[in-house]
Amino acid sequence: MSGIQRIFLVVMLGLLTLPVSAQSRQQQEKRRDPFKEWDKNADGYLSREEFPAKFGKGLFDRIDANQDGRLSRKEDDDYRARRRPNNNRDGKAPRLPAGFKMQQNVVYATVGQRKLLLDLYLPEKTSQPLPIVVWVHGGGWRGGTKNNVAPRLSPLLKQGYAAASVGYRLSGEAIFPAAIGDCKAALRY
Repeated sequence: MSGIQRIFLVVMLGLLTLPVSAQSRQQQEKRRDPFKEWDKNADGYLSREEFPAKFGKGLFDRIDANQDGRLSRKEDDDYRARRRPNNNRDGKAPRLPAGFKMQQNVVYATVGQRKLLLDLYLPEKTSQPLPIVVWVHGGGWRGGTKNNVAPRLSPLLKQGYAAASVGYRLSGEAIFPAAIGDCKAALRY
């Protein structure tokens, strides 16, 4: 069995959602800005009555940092930033399981002047080829990043996999399906 046959690839792709009508485009925009959708009186704040009941009173109180009984856009944004799993705001290196190292920003291809990068999560010592998980971040090809996925990959690393987290050109930079081509280039690398 060749080395290539021993390597198994698991590709996790974000789903591309394309609006099929003006109505679905409006629905997408609402999903991107729930604060605006919930602010029924358009005063720039969410009252307890405007805040969706499904999230509960406790969440409202946690988001309401100044405890004035209403949520500002800044309080909502600050809460969302704290809740984002990949934000790594403290600047510390991501935690990896013992015996693993990360090689950041490995150039896997170049398009024009743009270098396409991936991060590798590898065991420090190994004497045999390992299966690899290729992480392609979600975001509908419009957003997201390859960075700081170590917490999500750790369970797989502990089971003996290596991993690669792929960065690709987003749709604001290159027309679809350029991102797919970038991901294919990462797999070839």
